[in-house]
Amino acid sequence: MTIATMQADKNPTSTKNSASSTEQPEIKAQESEVKRLADEAKWPSRFNIGLLLAAGAVAVLIALNSQWLRRSTGRLSVAEGVLTQLRVAKVKADAEHKIEVDTQQVRSDAATDVTVKTEAVRQEAKTEQKRIETEAQKEIARLTAEAETARLGIATAQAQAAIATENAANANERAEQEALKRVELAKTLSRRTIPFVFGKGKTNLDPLKPFAKIQVMVEYLPETEPYRAAREVASKLSQAGWKVLSFEPNEQLREPWWDGVIVEPYAAKSTKGLSDVEMMRSIRSEYPSQEAATAVVAFLHSNNWEARQGFAERGELPIDTMRIRVGLKPEPRFITAAEEEALAPFGLTQTGPLPRQRETARHLTLQQREAIAEALSKIPLGRTDLLQPVLVRCPAENTEACNFAGEIVELLRSVKWPLAADLIHDKDFPRRTKGIAFREMWRGQFMARAVLSDALRNAGVEVESRSAQEYFSPTEPLQMLVGW
Repeated sequence: MTIATMQADKNPTSTKNSASSTEQPEIKAQESEVKRLADEAKWPSRFNIGLLLAAGAVAVLIALNSQWLRRSTGRLSVAEGVLTQLRVAKVKADAEHKIEVDTQQVRSDAATDVTVKTEAVRQEAKTEQKRIETEAQKEIARLTAEAETARLGIATAQAQAAIATENAANANERAEQEALKRVELAKTLSRRTIPFVFGKGKTNLDPLKPFAKIQVMVEYLPETEPYRAAREVASKLSQAGWKVLSFEPNEQLREPWWDGVIVEPYAAKSTKGLSDVEMMRSIRSEYPSQEAATAVVAFLHSNNWEARQGFAERGELPIDTMRIRVGLKPEPRFITAAEEEALAPFGLTQTGPLPRQRETARHLTLQQREAIAEALSKIPLGRTDLLQPVLVRCPAENTEACNFAGEIVELLRSVKWPLAADLIHDKDFPRRTKGIAFREMWRGQFMARAVLSDALRNAGVEVESRSAQEYFSPTEPLQMLVGW
């Protein structure tokens, strides 16, 4: 706004009066001037407004530029961090590659060096080995020559020793055979006696006491030695509780058949014409005297007497009675070579020197005991044809065999197998019996022998494949011989 305009505003009346005056052109001129000046005055204002707008725009641009700068700076930092990591990784990779290259080079150099040294050592070892082999071959050749010389000397010495041993063995065998003959001769010259043995609350007469109800008739050859032997028998039977019905001489006993002692059990009258019940009663009436006869024969054998079981005429003797006939004391008889060869497979020969005891003692292992016990325990108690009493014998001179036989006896007791007596240490044991052999004393013992021998053999015990049959009497127990 101009000064003129301001003045006009202050003096409105005069302006109005001028309008109506002749000075109207000047007003218009002034208005034009005012308008011009007003137009001129707009540009600074507009410029100020433009400046203000420009300042705002600059401020906005500055703000945007600051934001852009911050973002660019952040991306730059990230990029620089990534670049730094990449540079570090590259440095690390370069270092590792260099280390690997250096390591490979070191290894290659070391391998080459080791190969060279190994080859050198190998060559030295080959050279040394050849030298050692050469020296060893020379030494072996020398030792071989010395050994051959020594072998020839040893062979010569062994041959001489074998000849000397054979000569000594033959001499020993001849000496022992002569000694055996002298022993047999001494036995022949000595009279027959039965000592009374007492110890640990038992006597040697105890096996006879269960048959005290049996009556006995004693006959003897009317000579001094048979008479005394008959008195020994009658006396011991009386001490065991037996009743001696008669003690008489008998001239018929001079024949060789009656040498030794013959025990004749009661035999019932003929069963012809009897009913089945009467026949069985008659047969059973023979059992007590037969069992007693077996006990007497075993008792006499245990005292080194020659005795056997005979047969009385049927109906000749009263029931529960036996007859004992005492003849001359048998003379020793030395069997021929042909007889010994025929009897040897059965272990029945008594000549020749005593065999040696085993160096390794026999024993029943736990597995063998269990196997034998299991086999024998499967037999029903009612099978009397299988559960036959067994008499176990061993050579009195062989401690190893008797200890082994004792183990077998204990095992048989544990399974309740019937035993005819305790273990017999037999002084007249068959000398050629090796391992275990059986003697069947009558035909009815075949199955019992088969059961026992199979149980022992299946458990790995040495048992003869065949047995000797000596059919004397149904009352004789099955015998198990535990030999050398």
